[in-house]
Amino acid sequence: TRTDDAAKKHAIQRKSEGNSHFVKKDYTRAIECYTDAIQSNPLDATFYSNRSACHMAINDYTEALCDAIRTRTIRVDWTKGFYRLAVARLALERFDDAAEAAWGGYCNWIT
Repeated sequence: TRTDDAAKKHAIQRKSEGNSHFVKKDYTRAIECYTDAIQSNPLDATFYSNRSACHMAINDYTEALCDAIRTRTIRVDWTKGFYRLAVARLALERFDDAAEAAWGGYCNWIT
């Protein structure tokens, strides 16, 4: 529908703004942009993945993990989702879980 198209367009715009803030290392503002993008289009795994990276950058590992899990839930076969999951688990010292996610990403990547 037209409303869905407008919401997706808004989400893409907010993602772009978030990316600009991320490059400038303004992670708090980037998180706000990605959060707004998610509210407009909650089924785009990229928004969660990018927000996970921001949370990692500010050492908020629990939130990074939550967004990594959401990323993997939406796009189960996306290698970057495995990466986000592994990095967050590693930061939380969940070493076995991190290794499992990394291995899953590797296996997904080679197939």
